[in-house]
Amino acid sequence: TIDKPLNFSGRDISLVSRDGAEKTILTTPSPTPAGPQPTALLVFTGGETAAAKIRGFTFENGRGLLLEGQRAGGAVVCIDSHPTFSKNIFTNNEAAAGGAVYLLRSNAVRRDPEFRSNRARSGGAVHAAAGSRPLAPANSFTDNRAQQGGAVPLEKAGGVFTGNLFRANRAFEGG
Repeated sequence: TIDKPLNFSGRDISLVSRDGAEKTILTTPSPTPAGPQPTALLVFTGGETAAAKIRGFTFENGRGLLLEGQRAGGAVVCIDSHPTFSKNIFTNNEAAAGGAVYLLRSNAVRRDPEFRSNRARSGGAVHAAAGSRPLAPANSFTDNRAQQGGAVPLEKAGGVFTGNLFRANRAFEGG
């Protein structure tokens, strides 16, 4: 259980689980009036490169980092940083932008993750904004929901998506 985000603070380090995503779960505590409030689980804002690696975790129940008055990136926030994610599961995360992951000017690499049942106003699974160009091979997006962009909206952003599975994602407007 994580009560404040793990911030890589500009360091290109590797965070690798021994037992894989099914058994290694990072989650936020249940909110209480006197206790820690739900937040994002990982934060990359210090210019981390693709050498910052995260492999083999489940990220669940993240509720986003407060940015300009709204919560972004239920589980992960990447701003001006480009970490590499592989073989992770993102489930039951929620934020205003990017139910699981929020990218701003980020070329993060996401290899072989699963995004399940994440929620947001924009980008049920991932929200890529302002110059982001994520590389996303072999992603699985299932049952993610948002007002706009059920799985991955690109807001003034691009990206390379190859060999991905999109199943039962929903947006109420804007695809």
